[in-house]
Amino acid sequence: MKTEEFFSHPCLLDDVQVRIEDNVLNVSRASRGVRLKGLPPQHVQPVHDWLQKCNAARAPLLDVTRQASGVDIAVLRALDSAGLVVEQSPQRNDRSGTAVLSRIEQRVLEQIEAMPEQDFADTMDRNGWNQRQLVGNAFEYYFITLGAYDAIAPALARVSGQCQATMASFVIEEYRHDRILLRALEACGYGERDVLDVVPLAYTSAVINELFYLAHVDPLAMIACLFVVEGRQQAGEGYLQMLQRNRAPQAYIDSHREHDRINNNREHGTISRQCFRHIDHIGEEDEIRITERVLMFHRVGVERLRQIYTYYADDANPCPRRVSELQVRSHDRMH
Repeated sequence: MKTEEFFSHPCLLDDVQVRIEDNVLNVSRASRGVRLKGLPPQHVQPVHDWLQKCNAARAPLLDVTRQASGVDIAVLRALDSAGLVVEQSPQRNDRSGTAVLSRIEQRVLEQIEAMPEQDFADTMDRNGWNQRQLVGNAFEYYFITLGAYDAIAPALARVSGQCQATMASFVIEEYRHDRILLRALEACGYGERDVLDVVPLAYTSAVINELFYLAHVDPLAMIACLFVVEGRQQAGEGYLQMLQRNRAPQAYIDSHREHDRINNNREHGTISRQCFRHIDHIGEEDEIRITERVLMFHRVGVERLRQIYTYYADDANPCPRRVSELQVRSHDRMH
């Protein structure tokens, strides 16, 4: 789903800085920013003035419904990728699904910026992943993919109209993605019989359980959470590079690359946007509730990654976590 298909009246965030540096337009806010290197030289100053004017007046950058071509759209896509725009119609108090979800996306980005876990992510990247961690990650990733698919289905019965049709297509496209990720396990010497004997870590189970819960009691919150699960378009590239740096088996990398390619080609990173743009109105109390649940879901997801990395780094912990071996150890202690 293209940016201009989601937004109608995109507006720059408060406190965005627009500057020309070395003949390149730089747009930034806090830790977020984008350098618009692709702009032709003759467009740099006009685009700078356009953004500055809209920013000062707190006015929408453009009305996409009337103006959807050329440099404006290219700039809008770049700003959206950097998380620098939010939907804001001329009525200001916009309660459309598009406006609500764009605000929720901003809250998630703000939560990421405020989290000390970013330092932990740098530590993981610097120290690398050993073979045990890669094996454990393959199992946990498999369980998330399988469990998330099973959790999505109940929400279909609780939404309607175009939102339901969009979700139904998504469910069909996600079918058997776990089989793709099973190949990563096979590259490490494990197979389907092993999966049946292994239990996921607590935070992996928590992610799956929360999706199941929301699908039954709050399907809109569950659908909003999907952009956290799927990631933004091309978000998997950094993950693939991490696997390559840590010398994961090629078949392991290839399975994740295929999964990422399918998700990108079918725009699964925008599934929340695809659904919410069909919602005309979301009340203030509903927005507060959905936002709180998405933020909690994101925090659980961050802890899941931390737990995978630290748990499987410890040689004292079993890898994989076999139920049969847990039962044997428990039985031995009883005697």
